[in-house]
Amino acid sequence: MDERREGRFRLHFLVPVLAVALLASIAWGYTQYRARRAWEVRAENQYNRSFSELALHV
Repeated sequence: MDERREGRFRLHFLVPVLAVALLASIAWGYTQYRARRAWEVRAENQYNRSFSELALHV
């Protein structure tokens, strides 16, 4: 009976820990996605600005 109780206790401890880990990884992934998207927009804007300056001086 003790083994069963210990297994249940472990399960009740493990599920919330895994849920928190999942939420943390989702939050980290979304933060990384937003940072990458901001970098892409910045790079594209710089490219467009450089092209406009080049076309202006030709």
